[in-house]
Amino acid sequence: MKRTKICDILDIQYPIVQAPMGWISGAELVAAVSNSGGMGTIGPGVGQEVVSRDPEVVGEILRREIRKTQELTSKPFAVNCPVGRRGKAVCDRRLEVCIEEGVKVAVVSMGSPDEYTRQMHDAGMKVIHVVGSSRHALRAQQSGVDIVVAQGHEAGGHSSPDEIPSLVLVPQVVDAVSIPVLAAGGIGDARGVVASMALGAEGVYMGTRFMPTMECTCHPAVKDAIVSSRDDSYVAYGRRVYSITRSIKNEFTKKFLEMEFAGVPAEELRAFDRYYDPGDDDRHRMIRGLKDGEMEWGAVPMGPIGGLVKEITSATDVMKDLIGGYDSVMARLKD
Repeated sequence: MKRTKICDILDIQYPIVQAPMGWISGAELVAAVSNSGGMGTIGPGVGQEVVSRDPEVVGEILRREIRKTQELTSKPFAVNCPVGRRGKAVCDRRLEVCIEEGVKVAVVSMGSPDEYTRQMHDAGMKVIHVVGSSRHALRAQQSGVDIVVAQGHEAGGHSSPDEIPSLVLVPQVVDAVSIPVLAAGGIGDARGVVASMALGAEGVYMGTRFMPTMECTCHPAVKDAIVSSRDDSYVAYGRRVYSITRSIKNEFTKKFLEMEFAGVPAEELRAFDRYYDPGDDDRHRMIRGLKDGEMEWGAVPMGPIGGLVKEITSATDVMKDLIGGYDSVMARLKD
């Protein structure tokens, strides 16, 4: 596989970054990807069984996950630092713990790149910022980030309201900035990696493909759903809320879209999106889906690239397939 600037900046062997997935990309998955030559990323909420808004609680849970990852790998790994999620005090504490524990790379998402970039650089961290348009990529570059992720509309989970597909977004972001670009959204095998490189990206950022692996802590029912899914098993919802979310189709997404198209007020939609049970506001609907395996009324974010996956394997095997497959695809293109 081609070595790119991404490898040099992040001190990794292959330009493959495992995207952070809330509650389910913990130490085992992160270490497996990093040990295979890519870069794993600890997701927000990993280690939490209920949503906490206490900065100290969130910080100490993250600290345990970082230390566990450090026990499993000596290779570089990243931590997701979402901006604005659970409040500024929680975000500040997450970053403080990353700095205290010597984390070398931060993946910043959801908010402004101006918020933490200088503080991260002062601590010796590299900064990867996720964007959904060339305009936001330029702003991230101006803020001094090291790498931008051009995340297309095909991506699982939360994505940009601009709804720009990866095939359109990636080359325009590449043309707009002078810093390296990671392609994200709709990448599930070596063909997607090669295509991303052809568009000008210098690496890939992948989430859904690592969900149906033995190291990922999502519920077995979630993994089975991915393996049995097709390209049309997924849907995007939430255009009138805070962001678009792409998930597997179920009774929850069907009801949400009915409410959305009927003009239900945004605050009511937000409450329905979050609360599986209005009397249990700490048991987020995504926790119900991803961790509890509630496949009909839980929220189960993932991307339609899951339709490519036919079996549950190890993350190490996924990495081997991506790395070895890259050379095979390139050889076929030269014929």
